Amino acid sequence: MKKQQLFPILLIIVISFLYIGFATNNRSDKPKDLSEIKELKIGWEQLPKYPYVYYLAQNKLGGYSYDMIQAITAHHKIKVSNQTHTWTECLKNLKNNQLDIVPDASVNKKEAEHFLMSDPLYETTQVFFYSKRKYKSPPEINSLKDMKNYKFLGIEGYHYDFYNNEINFKAKAKSRRHLILSLKPGVYDFAIAQKEIILFLEKLNVLKLDNIGWIPDPVKKTRQYRVLVRKNHPYAPQLISMINAGYLRMKQSGELKKLWKKNVDAF
Repeated sequence: MKKQQLFPILLIIVISFLYIGFATNNRSDKPKDLSEIKELKIGWEQLPKYPYVYYLAQNKLGGYSYDMIQAITAHHKIKVSNQTHTWTECLKNLKNNQLDIVPDASVNKKEAEHFLMSDPLYETTQVFFYSKRKYKSPPEINSLKDMKNYKFLGIEGYHYDFYNNEINFKAKAKSRRHLILSLKPGVYDFAIAQKEIILFLEKLNVLKLDNIGWIPDPVKKTRQYRVLVRKNHPYAPQLISMINAGYLRMKQSGELKKLWKKNVDAF
């Protein structure tokens, strides 16, 4: 066959392949909208974080953050599966595609590379709790340099990399109650925690803070909490947009104030 006759045939073959490839790439196997997602697997940390997420009864969750996410997904008629794990397991399962989203997340830059993140949904005040029996007056800590003179304790599985590994620190408390009670033996000078959550535990009579004081964290004054979405979820960007828009809608309508009042005044 002459080259002149072969060229049109080859051209037709190439065009056919290009058309098939284009059609395949543009064929949508995704649901038409978020409401057609079969199930959204949500991972919650099993360690209660009053008043944001906690157990109302055995295997029944509630809380400001929990109620917010349930309302946002329900608005889009998305069926959800709520699961509880340790914080380390939540991140691991999100990376391994066993979970779709994880709320109440305050992650470091390295962890954030694996996920998409929503806008901040709430923030807490980070402080150093101390024993008044050990320190009769509040110690003065105004910088990271000042922190190097003391021993600090944090919660197991949480990140504290904003101190750049420059302080005497252990993250091994099993719970927030354990964190505060560890100050009594005098091994640690300070327990790093969120003021609002610890004070709420006192309100619940889980902790007694009569001999416990606190001072501001000079390095990390607040912590912001977001929702993490696994990057390879077919609707990852849409889920982020849904959460951000849902938060704004509930804030503007006054729903968030009602949720806060419900979860704080309930105790």
